Amino acid sequence: VAPIGERLKLLFTTPEQTVVYKTIEELPLKMQAHIIIQKKKYQFGIQKIIRSKGIDKQHFKEEILAIMTQAGNAYLTKDGSSLKNIKTAVNMFLGVPFAAELRQTGIELDPSLVVRFFLENKNIDGLMYYLQKLHTTVSYDGRTRANPDHTRLLLHCFMYKLHHGRRDSKSLARSSLKRFLDKYTNDVVQSSQIQLLTIQVCLQYGERELALS
Repeated sequence: VAPIGERLKLLFTTPEQTVVYKTIEELPLKMQAHIIIQKKKYQFGIQKIIRSKGIDKQHFKEEILAIMTQAGNAYLTKDGSSLKNIKTAVNMFLGVPFAAELRQTGIELDPSLVVRFFLENKNIDGLMYYLQKLHTTVSYDGRTRANPDHTRLLLHCFMYKLHHGRRDSKSLARSSLKRFLDKYTNDVVQSSQIQLLTIQVCLQYGERELALS
């Protein structure tokens, strides 16, 4: 397959061994998305799908979400323990590089899919980074994308690090938790909810001093 923007050489196996040349615009949308993902031209792909006409809304949404998912997975597949790759992948999952394009559609990747991905791959650091970013990311309707379940899961991750991590990761988890709680004061109601959840989870793990701090 030629680079994006050039003509595509597609070989169809027929009795005559015919070689057919097509531009990417002539291909079905699903095949366009597949080629775009292979070439890692994610932003270009989302722009192209948004500009496409004559496709139903559900199909449109599925192709955009597929590109966002593959974009994030591509970085974690290389090295899921690398903080740089984790940050890049999380930005892809949240649609940060495509914000201008996605704002026109209101499409967002379901957080439960990303959470499940990190849990299945036992990537606790990636999960924690994603959940923290989720708390500071606003949906297109103006709401914070994190809900109380996400907060509770993040707090459990902090506690897991405190109780099962290496000595250096324990102190890092403690300082990260305090930093997270200090930063999350932009909304009085949400801040109160997080403080209440923090007390509940900390007491569950016997962290009385941390719960009262």
